[in-house]
Parts: sequence; C-alpha cells; structure tokens
Amino acid sequence: MNKIDVEGNFIPMYRELVERLGNDILEGEYRDGDFFCTMKEICSRYKVSITTARKAISCMVQSQILICKSSRGIYIRSTLPLKAARLLSNTILICEGHSGYSSYFSLRLGAMLREFSAAGYTTQIVREDSLTHEMLEMVANSMSAVVFNTLAAKRFDRFVRSSHRCPILLEHFMQEFENVANLIMVKEDFQNEIRQTIDFFRGKKQVVAVISDRQSYIQRYQDAFRNADWKLEELEIDASSMAAGRAAVDRLAQYPSGTGFWVQEDHSALGIWDGFMARGRDLRTEHAILASANPRFDYTMEIGLPIIGSDPICLGSRAARELCKFLKTGAGNRLVDIPIETNFNHGDPGDTLPS
Repeated sequence: MNKIDVEGNFIPMYRELVERLGNDILEGEYRDGDFFCTMKEICSRYKVSITTARKAISCMVQSQILICKSSRGIYIRSTLPLKAARLLSNTILICEGHSGYSSYFSLRLGAMLREFSAAGYTTQIVREDSLTHEMLEMVANSMSAVVFNTLAAKRFDRFVRSSHRCPILLEHFMQEFENVANLIMVKEDFQNEIRQTIDFFRGKKQVVAVISDRQSYIQRYQDAFRNADWKLEELEIDASSMAAGRAAVDRLAQYPSGTGFWVQEDHSALGIWDGFMARGRDLRTEHAILASANPRFDYTMEIGLPIIGSDPICLGSRAARELCKFLKTGAGNRLVDIPIETNFNHGDPGDTLPS
C-alpha cells in the first residue's frame, strides 16, 4: 500500500523501496561489481510484491546504480550516485545572480553562507541563468533546500509550486507563493519604506524620479505612490555603480529644480551625488536625494547621504537561521520579517569620491 507524506501526497511503494535499497547498499559497504541479491530475495527481505521490486530495480538500473544479470541476480554497478545523493542531502543550493550588482547583495549572501556553515550545512552557489529545469528536477529531493531570488522564483514557478521537492527560501516576499507549502519567504517592511519616503520628500519636492538599473524595481512603486502629493517619474540607468551614477547626471540635470531623486542602489547614489557636486550642487543640502540601500554602508554613512533600507547582514542572517530551524525541526516562521531602517543625517562630504 502506498504511503502518504505530510502534504497528503501519495508516495509509491517502489520509491520507498529505492530509498531503503540505497541505504542498505551504502551501509553494507558494497563495492562496484559486488553481488547484491536476487529479485526473490528483495521480495522476501523487504516484504514487497514482485511488481514493486521490479519497478524499484528498474529505477536503480536507469540511475546506473544496479545491473541485472538475468538469472544470475542483481549486482552493484556503481555506488557513486548514492554517495553523491547522500552528500547533497546536507547541501543547500543557492541560486544567485545579484551579488555582482552591489555590495548589498554581496553582504546578504555572505551572511547566509556564515549561518549555513555554522549550522553544519555545505552550500553550492549557481547563477540563476545557468540553472535549468532539468537540473532542478535532479536535485529536487536530494538537497536539503534551495534558496531563490525573485527572478529564479518566477522562472522556475512550476518547481516552486511542486509538492515533490525540498524546502525553498525566497529572498523576497512574493504574494503569488504565499500559500505554497514547504516555503519560507523574507518580507521587508515595504509599506513602512513607502511611508518614510513620502515623508522625506513631502512638502519639499514636486517631482520624485525613481532611478534604477532594473525596470522591475521602478514598476513596483507605481501603485504605492498613486496618492502621493507629488508626481512620480522613472529613469533607468545602465548599471549599479558610481560610474553609472555619474554618467546619469547629464540627464538628471535636465529635471526642474523641484525634483527629488530616489536612487535604488548605494553606489549609483554616490555617483549621482558626486557628479552634481562637481557641478556645484549638493543634493543633500537641497533635500533632493534619497538612496534605498544598506543603511550601514560605510561610504554613505561617512558622506551623510540620506538612506532608507534594510540591513543586508540582518536579512541574510535571519533568513538563513529560519531555514536551518525549519530543516532541523520542521517548525519555524514561514515569513521572516525584516525591519526598514533610516539614516537621514547629513554629514560632511569631505574628499572627492574615488573614480
């Protein structure tokens, strides 16, 4: 009779038998080429039907683990797939594609890696654009967990919704996956970020330009600011870097004097501020720049750029700890709340920023 897992899904008996056979092969320290047993012995030893035994052996033959030599019985072809699967069972796959964009994502990733290591897990990092559906299907049940960013979650929507997979940690809250089982999501206080940003510019600017190198970041604010008392505009720049920020200054300088710039990355914000300083304008004292970024980033703290955002180290650490707790106990919070912090103090610009 088939068993049922905690989510109410049927587990075929041959799948359960495959797992039991694999464990017995490894624990019995069989070597490649060793005789394992006969089909009749499997039925007797594991109390299964001949149909279940044949399905299980067929599955392990296809996986290059066993080989059937007709009436001579079943032999070990290779224990490597079993050893690899056992190794993966303590591994967390991190689908990563953002750390090259800014220090924020690098710090978040570093915090996750430290927490996973402290909890005894190894990690495997892959770029989102190099991962395939076939690769995910192969590790769906052999790895401890998978960490997805937003792009990966959208691309592998079917995998996220599948009930036959390992747990998933999403680095951002995505409402479409709110009721998906075996899933943990990070939820930043987006509404508080919106309120704080509106308060920052209210009564001081007539136009606020949202600046980012990713259209998806710009679009998320459209509805949120529909009732704000100023006009929201959008400007997409080429990359997230100080050089890209400086390069955008010619376009930004065309905006009227009553414009505030909400920049979605700290390095770009520094480049924009520095570019305007070279033209004799300090956007800080004009109350015309706000960076949505790491509130503890050294450059922004030293220079005094107004900052709103979440601490990437706090985000990465909390999310990783919650996933580890879930993996070890089966309990934990499905939503990891991350507070929004602000640093609106204006400092002394000091020396010119590096090129």
